[in-house]
Amino acid sequence: MESTIARRHAVRLAALPLISERGFENVDFSDVARACGLTEADLSTMFSDTRQIVTQNDYFAVIVKSFRESPSELSCAAAWVVAIDEIAETMTAEEWAAERLRNELYAREDEVIGGIVNELMGIILELNAAVAERCGISAQSTPVAVFSGTVIGTMMTMPLGLYPDRCSWVEAHAVAIETLGPSLDRLLQSSVTPGP
Repeated sequence: MESTIARRHAVRLAALPLISERGFENVDFSDVARACGLTEADLSTMFSDTRQIVTQNDYFAVIVKSFRESPSELSCAAAWVVAIDEIAETMTAEEWAAERLRNELYAREDEVIGGIVNELMGIILELNAAVAERCGISAQSTPVAVFSGTVIGTMMTMPLGLYPDRCSWVEAHAVAIETLGPSLDRLLQSSVTPGP
């Protein structure tokens, strides 16, 4: 059976062009269900409304999972770059195009902002926990919050439209994190209490 993430992803691939073309105010659940070949009831098991189709991002969960599973000898910044590379390598041209559309909708649809903020808060909390676990420090510590805020902020402020393809975006993000990484890693290390 197809995973829930894969099903949501298939819905996004069908719905984003429709929403981008018409705008949120002119697309409802029945339009999306029709475009996806689903019933509204099936669609409602994956998303609460049309807006959530755009704002919910399953990639971050995969990135954080990869971050958690990366070799322990990697610094947090290096582990994040590896995680971004891994997800980018699996994305098809169609998925990349859908992410570009999502990015364009973020920029032009004011009503999406609340959903994005909610999504980002959940992502940052999840990343805080992963960083804290990796470093052996509190998830509520300032260094953990700075690290998470920086990597997510860097990712979110690099509009996909500025890059001709996914490789250039991933490379730009990696360069940004590699540049900031030593400072971020030193900040995290300064919070680790040495053992007896």
